[in-house]
This record gives sequence, structure tokens and C-alpha cells, in this order.
Amino acid sequence: MEKNDGLGSVYINGKKYRQVLFSNEDDFEAHLKSHANSFYDDCFLFDFKYTFVTNDIYDNNVIADLLIIDKNYKFWAILELEYFSRRKYEWLSRHVIPQMKKITGVNYRVEGKRVFNWLVAKYPSATFDKAKTKALMSHNRPFFFCSS
Repeated sequence: MEKNDGLGSVYINGKKYRQVLFSNEDDFEAHLKSHANSFYDDCFLFDFKYTFVTNDIYDNNVIADLLIIDKNYKFWAILELEYFSRRKYEWLSRHVIPQMKKITGVNYRVEGKRVFNWLVAKYPSATFDKAKTKALMSHNRPFFFCSS
């Protein structure tokens, strides 16, 4: 077991990691997005500001943060990044859970095809296999992740 030298850092496999503090959600999202490839190294990652229209189920539409596509086309996922609020219970129950309910409540048999079309239009030079991605998104529900 490696020794830590304080609450603000940790050593893992001989490498020192320091705690990073953020003052707002935009800084938090930018930091996580810039390091996302280290978490999902066998995946294509896309900034995902796609609007899911949920008015038929919920009062408001919802926008997620990252789209993840496995490079072997076995899964796709939607990642929602959430900045931690000081009022934990209110933040979780009034913001995070309702937002994730909206994202998971979408009809992906229909919306998966729209997401694919949006992805191709937004990232025309992306190197993913378009036929495999279209089949993946048309026939499979995504995984859902929330990182805070």
C-alpha cells in the first residue's frame, strides 16, 4: 500500500494525484471532458449537447454531456456530468435524479436514430464506422452514467 501525504493528494502506482477543486459546473465539466479518454480509452467520445424532447413525459427537455461509443460497437452510453452542490439532499433529489429520469425515460428506439443523425451532422470527420454505429444506436438502448 502506498503512502498518502495529506488529504489533498493520493499516490497510485507511484504516481501522485492531487485533489482538484472547482468553483462552478462549467469548470468541472471542462476538466472531466478533457480527461475522459483516460477513463474510456477503448471508446469514441463526443461532446453531447443534444436536446432530448421530453415534453410528453416531463415538463422540461434535457441535455446530456457526453456520448460514448465502444470502439468494438458493443455498447453506447450517455454520460451526465454533475457538479456537486453543498446541499446534498436537495441537489440529488431535485436536480440529479429528475434529470437522469428524463434521460433514461426517452424512447431510444426512435431517439437512437435521431441521435445517430445528429452525431453524423455534428461530427462529419469522425472516424467511427457509420454503418455499425447506426445499427448499434438503432437497435440498442444506451447505458447511462452520471459522474459527479
